[in-house]
Amino acid sequence: AAPRQLSMGVVHGLAALTVAGMISVRCKRSIAWTLPLTVCLAMPMLLGLAMVKQLALVDALAWLVLFAAAAWLGYCAVRNHAAWHGMVKDVQAYVWTPALLCFVLLAVFWSYASQNRVPLDVDEYSYWATAVRSLYLSGGFTDGAHTCTYLHGSYPPGMHLLEWWGMHALGTWREGMLYTVCFLTNTVFMLPLMARITWRRGWVVPVFVISAIALPTVFTGFAYTMLTTDSTLGVLFGALLFTVWQARDNQTRFDDWMVAALLVAPVLTKRSGVLWAAGGLVLMGLLWSEGSLGVRIRRWLLIGLPATLVWLGWQSYCAMAGLSEVHDT
Repeated sequence: AAPRQLSMGVVHGLAALTVAGMISVRCKRSIAWTLPLTVCLAMPMLLGLAMVKQLALVDALAWLVLFAAAAWLGYCAVRNHAAWHGMVKDVQAYVWTPALLCFVLLAVFWSYASQNRVPLDVDEYSYWATAVRSLYLSGGFTDGAHTCTYLHGSYPPGMHLLEWWGMHALGTWREGMLYTVCFLTNTVFMLPLMARITWRRGWVVPVFVISAIALPTVFTGFAYTMLTTDSTLGVLFGALLFTVWQARDNQTRFDDWMVAALLVAPVLTKRSGVLWAAGGLVLMGLLWSEGSLGVRIRRWLLIGLPATLVWLGWQSYCAMAGLSEVHDT
């Protein structure tokens, strides 16, 4: 079983990196941006699969991504040499960057540092770890009559879905993976700070890695003592503000997608994430001033639409499944 577990973990890891890399090449943006974007996109995708108890389909999707990428690379290498050479240059410019090295180092660090962690806090037993265990055993969400976390049935499940994905890729239940995914997710959303760092400034890599590990403690004193989403919400809001600010003078279509995705993520991370997302949307409306008033309003509404639909979809599902909430923060 161990070789199979390793192989599927590699498949899922390569598929996620392939998606991020393809977006980088297509949009000509650093993987420092597209890795957080990929995580944001994974949340609603996993949410939809969990609603219909088909989370296991991620295996097929991962293989599909890899086969599609291999087919495209093969076609370019054999039939379209100009596209091949252009792709190689784009990969070198936008994918093979210090940001990617930072991600790899952080993934290795958190995997090693969290390998022997187990849930010890009462909140982890009552919800944070138990909710992931339920997903792992059921292949999706359960209704109100069968939920293992009846006090938190309608709590936004974004982090749980990512933790389930990591556990599924691992191929076995190992509680340390919960902490690896949680902590790595927090640091992924800091990667945009590395977007403009080139190999000539490679000395920034160890500085960033150390800072990324330390920063979540600013948002909560128990950032690394238990499974929570307080730090996640903090770094998500920071990534949202940074994205809006850096694009204040020149907004591109990619910036629109990035902000829209970063609005979806907090909505699926914590109940109060709706307010944080609304704050980011308001700031975007104040800072992004390109175009006429009508154009700006239309852009504002379109960027906020995915988060609104995801929130309404989750609330509707909870109502139909009989999932309720006692804890409201």
